[in-house]
Amino acid sequence: MGSRIKQNPETTVTSYLPWFEVFYKLLNILADYTTKRQESQWNELLETLHRLPIPDPGVSVHLSVHSYFTVPDSRELPSIPENRNLTEYFVAVDVNNMLHLYASMLYERRILIICSKLSTLTACIHGSAAMLYPMYWQHVYIPVLPPHLLDYCCAPMPYLIGIHLSLMEKVRNMALDDVVILNVDTTQSLCPICASSTTLHAPELYTSQAFWDPSSIPRASICT
Repeated sequence: MGSRIKQNPETTVTSYLPWFEVFYKLLNILADYTTKRQESQWNELLETLHRLPIPDPGVSVHLSVHSYFTVPDSRELPSIPENRNLTEYFVAVDVNNMLHLYASMLYERRILIICSKLSTLTACIHGSAAMLYPMYWQHVYIPVLPPHLLDYCCAPMPYLIGIHLSLMEKVRNMALDDVVILNVDTTQSLCPICASSTTLHAPELYTSQAFWDPSSIPRASICT
């Protein structure tokens, strides 16, 4: 472990748990240990983290004297600036497009979000999904779609997928007639409901009976 710090200062945390703020904090701590050459603390933190069973939501976990974190609770309302994804989502996407994405998710549409920066792309995907609270997205959910899986964009079922801008030309050649597309870099959106390719301004969508009638919201989107 000690020689690992000297030869390879890059550290990656891999997990299926969506604990973005926790891992960001842990990586900062590990980076600080690396800079100060505190190899024993670096090893102790990683070994403790590796042995740690998955704690319950809301529980405070102490890894060392100066290292601790609180397990995120997905049942709580996400907030700014505590939720990093939601914060970056609000910075990157304007209110009109944000409302259209929200309405599109309620209608269980197929949604593509395009961006040139992977960190912003993942933040927009996770942030838009967090906006559904207390409901949650129950369909295909891919924050960053790999190039070899681009055919997923033609899937007939609802999805929320993030695509890097470098793949946009290939996406344009696909049959995506009813897909809602948002380019975060240009704030340009393609919404089939509005039948236009522009920055979205469609108050008629929000005043429609379908939007305001709670009984019209698809049951599959409701958290049970």
